Amino acid sequence: EQQRRGEGVFEPAYPALVEEGGWDRVVLYDGVRGWDPRWCGPEAAPRLRLCDVLSGKLPGEASLLQKYYLLDNNEEVSISRLAAQRTALRPHSGGTNARLNMDLALPGSGRTSLRVGGQWRSFGSSGPSAAPAGTLRPSAAPSAAPGASLFVYDACQDREVTHEGDGPFYFLQVGIMHPDLVIDLMTRRSRDEL
Repeated sequence: EQQRRGEGVFEPAYPALVEEGGWDRVVLYDGVRGWDPRWCGPEAAPRLRLCDVLSGKLPGEASLLQKYYLLDNNEEVSISRLAAQRTALRPHSGGTNARLNMDLALPGSGRTSLRVGGQWRSFGSSGPSAAPAGTLRPSAAPSAAPGASLFVYDACQDREVTHEGDGPFYFLQVGIMHPDLVIDLMTRRSRDEL
């Protein structure tokens, strides 16, 4: 029952960024520890299907470029939870332009607002509103798939989050090594320049 409610599973996520409310998360993968065996290992009970879907498919991990991660979390997979009633996260950035973030609102989580760069977007159970169509470009506004609750943006862009709702808001964040960096490193490796 405790695990079903997330007790003892979620850990505080960057407390200095929480202006109001609460933000915690479960990290499934990071560049230092790899895939967390509690959720992704052969003995995990329950083993998360998400681990099978993403394991070995993150661009840097799949290309065996982990030793070139600029940060421990250059590639990372986590499930975040924003507390019910009201949570506000201070403006922040990821500290590197070598990572793209993909934030996916999980079903049944209601709605929340995300500001990336100077643009606020609402996303959640009904999908994003006013989301621009577009391609992945480091300087681009956050892009969202039409009718979905997915936002993709460069981690170096300033962002903040506001959640107001009766229940917690859950989202999956997949941070990947920037594709341009992966291509550059693979090219240099093929020339024995690394």
